[in-house]
Amino acid sequence: MKKQSLYAIRISGLGEGDHDFSFELDREFFVLFEHPEINNGNVHADVILEKKTGVFALHFSLTGKVEVICDRCLEKFMTGISTTQTIFVKIGEEPGEIDDDVLIIVRDDHEIEV
Repeated sequence: MKKQSLYAIRISGLGEGDHDFSFELDREFFVLFEHPEINNGNVHADVILEKKTGVFALHFSLTGKVEVICDRCLEKFMTGISTTQTIFVKIGEEPGEIDDDVLIIVRDDHEIEV
């Protein structure tokens, strides 16, 4: 199993409406990204997938701590975060990203990597 599949939501078989998911994001999650600004952390992610015909809304709520580098002294330190974001997912012909808040998946996709 790929590590990224730990951060996927299976969409096939879900009925319309809201579906709740949660993820624990730690060092293993952050190292999956090429050139990450954050290499370490402990973040709890609550995700509500709102499913409607032909479109999904992913409502993210993230709280926890991440390791960043101080702009002044260049030392690493942990800082708290708390944020929310919504990303819309539409069904289309070609997978891709329209902008930061809209993704396109193809009809045959059975899961969404969050």
